Amino acid sequence: MLRSRTAAVAAFLLLTSAVAVGQEKDPPKKEDPAPKKELTREQTMKAIEQDFLKARQKASKVFQEAKTEKEEEAAKKLMPAEKDFLPRIHALIEKNDADEPGITALLLALFAFDSKDAKVAAALDKNVKNPKIRVLAEASIGGAPASAKPLLERILKENPDTATQGIACYALATMAFDAEEDKPHTESEKLFARIEKEFAAVKLGDDTLGAMAKGYLFEIRSLGVGMKVPEAGSKTLDGKKDTLAAHKGKVVILDIWATWCGPCRAMIPDERAMVEKYKDKPFVFISLSADDEKKDVEDFLKEEKMPWTHWWEGGKESPIIKNWNVRFFPTIYVIDAAGVIRYKNVREKDLDTAVAKLVAEAEAKK
Repeated sequence: MLRSRTAAVAAFLLLTSAVAVGQEKDPPKKEDPAPKKELTREQTMKAIEQDFLKARQKASKVFQEAKTEKEEEAAKKLMPAEKDFLPRIHALIEKNDADEPGITALLLALFAFDSKDAKVAAALDKNVKNPKIRVLAEASIGGAPASAKPLLERILKENPDTATQGIACYALATMAFDAEEDKPHTESEKLFARIEKEFAAVKLGDDTLGAMAKGYLFEIRSLGVGMKVPEAGSKTLDGKKDTLAAHKGKVVILDIWATWCGPCRAMIPDERAMVEKYKDKPFVFISLSADDEKKDVEDFLKEEKMPWTHWWEGGKESPIIKNWNVRFFPTIYVIDAAGVIRYKNVREKDLDTAVAKLVAEAEAKK
């Protein structure tokens, strides 16, 4: 619309100019349109990314507004499809699969579509020694398809850059940790221990791989179900020191939460009912807040009734939050009367069942 209006104004100006000079016999020659500039590889890849994001956002919006299963299924079909993007990815990697746009295109194919395309697979295989493949290792830390594992293993083994090797090792360790959620953390412990030994100094953001691996190793070695809970404590909102050991003989729920955490807030009514149910039993509920400011917790408690023990000591800088490898909120530990971790991250009915069992055990031993 804007373009047509501009053209109309330009035509009008040309006409009035011609009239002013007395009706020229020959109209002015039209200039040849300027040739379109070819997009750079970076611009081409950026356009692909933007189209992908737009398609995802559109599908997500439709999905959120869906009211029936049929509408949800229709929304899922709007998600960007590999067949629509693969030709553009091919065009990029056929010219160069080793520069930044080429690697980014491969990253999109692998992470967005879990592509099994032969050209993509060949290009990824070819680039395991490329220092630029580091971005793929970094992306894998936040979660990666299973098909990325063999590639990461090769990067760890063959890439000449120590930092890239270390990040690949860390990605493999976190993948193994998640896969071993309900099993002994055998593979992940081995990989995290290797990071401490070989890649501890590698920087990732503001942290080092060694510091990041340390938290996982502490969780694996000291915070597993069936292990004696480590000595730990914090400060109550009125500044008094409190410890887990001080509550020995009682079933303890340690709920690591934050006022800004939606799932945490959603649990409050059930937690309130639980505290009321077990108020005369060997049971204590402790909430440790990750809020940056203690005042945020205090203000929240003025509006929301949470009549149990509250700890706060520096928010995310709390020794427990820093040392216990807290990765999400809420993080929940259920500790029996003997100080043994019996359950982790159980909620709703599972949490109620766990507490009922452990309180009954504690009372039977009196």
